[in-house]
Amino acid sequence: MAGHLEEATRVHESLKGVTLATLEGTYVLGEIFYRRGDRYIVRAQRLAAPGCLDTPHVVVKLSLRTALPSPEERLLHKARKVAIDAGGDTHWVLQRLPNIIHNEDLQITPGSTQARVAQIIDDMFCHCESCEERVACEERPGTMRIVIMEELFPIKTLTTASDLAQVFFDVLNCHKWLYDHPRILHRDISMNNIMYRFDEQRNVCGVLNDMDLSSELEDPEDLKTAFLRRTGTPPFMAMDLFAEA
Repeated sequence: MAGHLEEATRVHESLKGVTLATLEGTYVLGEIFYRRGDRYIVRAQRLAAPGCLDTPHVVVKLSLRTALPSPEERLLHKARKVAIDAGGDTHWVLQRLPNIIHNEDLQITPGSTQARVAQIIDDMFCHCESCEERVACEERPGTMRIVIMEELFPIKTLTTASDLAQVFFDVLNCHKWLYDHPRILHRDISMNNIMYRFDEQRNVCGVLNDMDLSSELEDPEDLKTAFLRRTGTPPFMAMDLFAEA
């Protein structure tokens, strides 16, 4: 565990300050604060002008092993479309879902910033000690998938009972709406995925974050895979999932 933490620290120190240009704008990367498989999540700020950073931070998700949209991208697009078709741009659930600002595939070419980012991450996380890891590195596509999202706030930063109650109320309603309408089962409820944002009136709105492990209930293959995998964080999982088959 200590070794893993030391590796993570060296990586985000190396990435901090790296400038990444996209079609939507130029972003200055900060630290990596989360890793899931081949996806690395980095805080960043948009470069509004030379030497001038936008105040709001964003979250950049980097994927080096695939150039395909993530399940989260696909399911969020579906959920937001169902909401807008039903109630327009002011549908209540839109404030309770994560917001993707931009997604793009960047070519990894020799000498490019993308190549530098990929090399830094590989040096720290992929030691290629097994054949499986070595093949994964050698078969990497020549692109880096990036998803830029609005940064949300962790529930642990709230200080009043009323705000906490509002966040839980919003997230529970969002979870039910996802199940009832776009037919999406989140499957990964945890304290880390119960987050919030402020609306235009500075009211707290709960947000159900991170749909990477979610499943479409109307997709037989997706549902079959979901039933074969037990996911979630134990304190938030149904007791039935812990029963032996």
